[in-house]
Amino acid sequence: MGEVAVLCGDELDEQAVRCYLDFLKQVTALAVRRLTGREDWEISVSLVGEKQIWQLNRVWRSVDRPTDVLSFPMLEAWGSDDNLLGDVVICLPVAQRQAAEYGHGVQRELAFLAVHGILHLLGRDHQTDSECEQMEREQEALLDSMGLGR
Repeated sequence: MGEVAVLCGDELDEQAVRCYLDFLKQVTALAVRRLTGREDWEISVSLVGEKQIWQLNRVWRSVDRPTDVLSFPMLEAWGSDDNLLGDVVICLPVAQRQAAEYGHGVQRELAFLAVHGILHLLGRDHQTDSECEQMEREQEALLDSMGLGR
């Protein structure tokens, strides 16, 4: 059976965001099972504040600002006997602002960001128009199947 570790960053009050952490665990498990068809995987999802994601974005992408989601794939290991898929880091304050901007709930935005991050862990990207369209189709189909479509 796949395993999801959900972590809460230091800037957030774990008790206050417990419902989001539990939701992310469910969404992540369902998404990985549907996308891979496998049960032998491990993934971590961290919910963090803006300072932490800003620091990660600066260190790993050389982008000096907060972002909504970062993915750290372990693809080389994924193809071997190791079952570690990677890590997804989601910034709760950015997700909350985006949810308000797009006119949907925070849970829907968190699910979108989790799915987006998982797709990156699996090697999907959006550097070209065709990649972007394919990734958007996969994201929306998966969210629709979870009852979280637009």
